[in-house]
Amino acid sequence: MREVPYVDAKRDVLTGTLISSLNLAGDGIRPPDSHQVWFDGEFPCNADGTRIAGIGDGGGSYNLGHGLTAKYHFSTKPGRDYLDYHEKMTTPAGIDSGMGLELVDGSLGGMLRVTASTPGMRGHVHGGRISFAGGGVNDIYSSNIQVADLNALNATLAVIKWKKLRGFYRDLEREHHCTYTTDGNQLENGDRA
Repeated sequence: MREVPYVDAKRDVLTGTLISSLNLAGDGIRPPDSHQVWFDGEFPCNADGTRIAGIGDGGGSYNLGHGLTAKYHFSTKPGRDYLDYHEKMTTPAGIDSGMGLELVDGSLGGMLRVTASTPGMRGHVHGGRISFAGGGVNDIYSSNIQVADLNALNATLAVIKWKKLRGFYRDLEREHHCTYTTDGNQLENGDRA
């Protein structure tokens, strides 16, 4: 997973790459067979610049093959096996965003979504908050130039949520699900911790 935002020891926000093995069975993907991940970037830190505890400290130089390298090897086992790769990869990263759009009479409308997953709150993710369905034949996402504006807003909302989780912004509602509706400029919070 590329472009994962994190904070370094100098309290700068950077991006790194989170890497996992993939457990295949024929043409299908099986649940993860390991709770371990690799990270290419500096060691991730809390908002105050202190290292995040409990994820391991396996620093070094890892050659993972096919030109893929990493600096750190982390272990974030949730006390059971991961159900799928979404859970495994968002446990360290924690944020997912998406949008549902429609084009009616030449006007684009819809809803943007930012969903956080934290160790203390994950049930809403597997309870249907995140759709894994594709866009289909008439995929507006790939064919309408206005989607770039909405993509930028969604990315900004995701970064703000990540910064709230890391302590940069006040988070009184502690929501784990936020939607923005284009018709009416409505922002709604839900799934509070």
